[in-house]
Amino acid sequence: MSEIRPTYSGLISLIVTIITVVFGVIFTIIITRTLSAEEFGIWNLLMAMVFYITVAEPIISYWATREVARGIKSGKTAMVGSGVFSVGGIFIFILIAYLVGSGANIDLNILFFGAMIAPLTIINNTLIGINFGWKPHVPSYAYFVFSITTIPIGLFLIYYLQMGLYGVIITVTIAYISSIILLAIFAREKITGSIKNEFFKKWTKLFWLPIYPSIGHMVSNLGVILFPIITGSIAGVAYFFAAVYGSILTSQSLQIAKVVYPKLIQGDAREYIQQNLNLLLYFSIFFLGVSITFGKASLFILNPIYESVIIVLIILSFYIFFSVLSQAFQEYLKGIERVDFQISSTFMDYVKSKLFLVPTIVLVQQIIFIILLVTGLYLLSTNSEVELLIYWAIILLGTQFPTTVYFYTKVKKNFNIRLQLEIILKYTISSIVISSVTYVLAEKYLVYHENLFIFIPNLIPFIILSIVGYLVLTYLIDNNTRHLFCAIINEIKNKY
Repeated sequence: MSEIRPTYSGLISLIVTIITVVFGVIFTIIITRTLSAEEFGIWNLLMAMVFYITVAEPIISYWATREVARGIKSGKTAMVGSGVFSVGGIFIFILIAYLVGSGANIDLNILFFGAMIAPLTIINNTLIGINFGWKPHVPSYAYFVFSITTIPIGLFLIYYLQMGLYGVIITVTIAYISSIILLAIFAREKITGSIKNEFFKKWTKLFWLPIYPSIGHMVSNLGVILFPIITGSIAGVAYFFAAVYGSILTSQSLQIAKVVYPKLIQGDAREYIQQNLNLLLYFSIFFLGVSITFGKASLFILNPIYESVIIVLIILSFYIFFSVLSQAFQEYLKGIERVDFQISSTFMDYVKSKLFLVPTIVLVQQIIFIILLVTGLYLLSTNSEVELLIYWAIILLGTQFPTTVYFYTKVKKNFNIRLQLEIILKYTISSIVISSVTYVLAEKYLVYHENLFIFIPNLIPFIILSIVGYLVLTYLIDNNTRHLFCAIINEIKNKY
């Protein structure tokens, strides 16, 4: 059984993930500044297709995380099963590529070429599941290696050799291989031993439980596939994901909450939840302010042609904020579920458990979302592309908020925690004050130079002002923040 320290692991994951985001943005810039809007749209469509191939993979990684967290050695069996899934994934991907490519009038050759990403994604996810069960910060290291690998290879293949989408696919393939190697090194002591049929029997018997949560995500991802089919615009997908990438910082605070999951499975992390929630709010509120403040700049960096979707970016930033809270509450609830502890648990026991309830609520949310999206796209078909994208973002936010509220009520019933409004107000006011000051100064003094080597260095001082300003202001006005700072220092001292 590992000694998981939620605060330390959460902060390490957050810091590494933020650094990773920076490198990821660099790679995204290489793509957006090199590919056309149509090609960028095809790339995001291809990634959505890869997701469909990985739907069955959680049959392994889902249980691997929970078993490794309890000291059960199922890692080697998990890797063998992952290998089988990865082979089948290639053929399924090719079938989906044919159906989608034909329907959206896309070159099938590039979609078929992208099939090489599918098996690597499956293996990578399985290794993440194994590592997450005992060292929850390790997956963030893998993301870092993945991101940093894409930069030199991407510059060479995409920028210098002008290989377009083929260069992007090769770059991501090599990056996945690098990530897999790192994850395998960390997981080596968990993937030793023998291959046991008892694990396969359990996973096969309960295959529906880890797959079930993926159904909601499958429904949600239909938007990416249906938008170009209904509107006839693959470029619209590119503009939408430009707004997504511009607001992606908001989602990184989830790393704070995710590391509590394996600790809760072990049964000894309830006392960390209130502190974990406060820390999550501290960073997520700040990241929300930063995403909105620098939204225009982030779209300009990606490519000036995407600046027209700034409103979409702002709406998505709020959507991601509530999504982060919702996912954190879901992790808390699933972490305390003990139904799989009992060998005698029946099918109905699992159906009545939080492992089934949580994804059911998410599935209902996504079904409502996709119905509203498809209906709206047909009814508003004569509207401009930007207006359709705004509608897409509004529907996402509108369906996410009530789901977040619901999961919060469930968490309140299971944990002795609450949203401390006074603390939230202090965080919010601090974020608004600092963001407003930074925005005014940036609008007055920041010059949007086309040369990124000139623009980005000029942007950095404003980002530093935003970070330092928020940290200092919250430290001065909030006693809880001072305690959080002390907790961070103590965690570092205890580790070293």
